[in-house]
Amino acid sequence: MRPIVLLLSILAGLQPGIGWSEAWQSLASIRLQAEAFLDEYPYEGRYPPQIELGRLDSRLKLKPCPSDLEIGFTRPERDRGNTSLTIRCTGETPWKLHLPVTVRLYDDVLVTRSPVSRGAAIDPEQLQARKLEVSRIRGGYYRPGDPVDRLQARRSLPRGTALTAQTVEPRLAVRSGEQVTIRLSIRGLDIKSRGKALQSGPIGKVIRVRNEQSGRVVEGEIVAPGQIRVGL
Repeated sequence: MRPIVLLLSILAGLQPGIGWSEAWQSLASIRLQAEAFLDEYPYEGRYPPQIELGRLDSRLKLKPCPSDLEIGFTRPERDRGNTSLTIRCTGETPWKLHLPVTVRLYDDVLVTRSPVSRGAAIDPEQLQARKLEVSRIRGGYYRPGDPVDRLQARRSLPRGTALTAQTVEPRLAVRSGEQVTIRLSIRGLDIKSRGKALQSGPIGKVIRVRNEQSGRVVEGEIVAPGQIRVGL
């Protein structure tokens, strides 16, 4: 049992201000159960989260809840940053309230050692790890050990810029208008033909390409720079 859960159990059993013997639910008991919920929440990362609970209106008059409160994030997808908890009592006299919460998460993030031009390839040797708050990073970020050799800068990146989904993107393996090799595998045979890419994309993306010999436009997956694999 974690310390805050043990403290909650002791307070609930011994202190009249926390128990259910009074006419109104103790606001301190609500905060303690909210803290216990956050203490047990499965946040990932090398560093413990920093959590700040908002204030409850001291004028609240809530009937005592005969069982543990039901607690969850108001919006389950927002479990970090500035968010809130929905706290419910489902007893004979049910009630519900929202408690503002700020959750700050930290992790080791790859950042640039020197400026990187827009469209330039990301060089792993020009990166370093730095402890940063990641609570408000949307779309993910890159940690030490993550593969970055196929990335390029989305925009000009000053020194110290974190590598995130907003600052880098997969490097283009095919550009629209360039000559490519179309590959078709049939029963172990690898048939190749020349084509012209009609779209740009990184490895793994499906794009449209025109076969120069037949003039047909087909869709295929980029499997390597200048290489398109198509199916029947």
